[in-house]
Amino acid sequence: VNSGTEATLLAYRMAQAHTGRSKLLQFEGHFHGWHDHVLRGATPPFGSIPSAGVPNRTLQETVIVPSNELEILEEVLAADDDIAAAILEPSGASWGRVPITEEFLSGVRSLTKKHGVPLIFDEVITGFRWGTGGAQTRHGVIPDLACLAKTAAGGMPGGALVGRSDIMRHLEFSEVPKVIHYGTFNASPLTAAAAIATIETIASTDAISRADALAEDLRNRLNIVLDQHSVAGFVYGPSSTFHVYFETDPERVARARDRDAINTRDTVRLKGMPGPVVLRYQQLIRSEGVDFMSSTGGVTSSVHTDADLEWMEQAFNVAITHLLDEGLITTVG
Repeated sequence: VNSGTEATLLAYRMAQAHTGRSKLLQFEGHFHGWHDHVLRGATPPFGSIPSAGVPNRTLQETVIVPSNELEILEEVLAADDDIAAAILEPSGASWGRVPITEEFLSGVRSLTKKHGVPLIFDEVITGFRWGTGGAQTRHGVIPDLACLAKTAAGGMPGGALVGRSDIMRHLEFSEVPKVIHYGTFNASPLTAAAAIATIETIASTDAISRADALAEDLRNRLNIVLDQHSVAGFVYGPSSTFHVYFETDPERVARARDRDAINTRDTVRLKGMPGPVVLRYQQLIRSEGVDFMSSTGGVTSSVHTDADLEWMEQAFNVAITHLLDEGLITTVG
């Protein structure tokens, strides 16, 4: 296919064809592209559709449940026999901005298998970034279908759907119901060549481990900057990612004796930082010549250098200084 959005759309269609059911189960804050059935639940308020032009009937076709709540998931799966698939980011919501536990991931796998619901991993970010086997091998949890894009397409527009043979057979002309996925640029030779070259490079070099090490170094550097300013916040993230969280809840800040007390994952409320703080942070970082992926986080690449990390560290220091001076973030301790 041509993108991560197309991959998740095809995965949902394949699951519907395989199960004969119609609904898609998603988790709050997990992002799966921009087609109709995955927009609801991606951003708060989670029951709403954040885009004009989306039919109201999708409200009845998409089921939203919270992350890290296996009991609620069990209740929903037991009560609704029309769920065709469950989809999630194995990194946690928004490529790990709101982490999930391995226990939860394993629990989702067990419950979906118990209720006969195909499990879809959206590995658009984690695929070939969390490891050569993606989040599946990193966490030892194997889904029924997986969606790939970004790294898997070698920087070109492209994506892929992979999965169990009995589900993937719906793409064949056989005795099972046929699923179509027309596309002029599906399997584009240029994209395929870039993807193959990228995958071969990743498999034969230390690209993943180098990117991971760079991200760990960067997270440490940025946390030192926060330490120096006693900022109520922290930098975190798995693999080659980094996320910056500023605690802006006055009560939480007042209760914290030091920065370590802020650094608890329950403070990473789903996309909970005020919009003006995020926007101003982005403006300040970019004015220093640094761009990143989205919100307050980004990713490292194996071709980044120590000089790049130093540049980001300096830009971050400038941004933090301005945010404090403008009263948009605060100190602790």
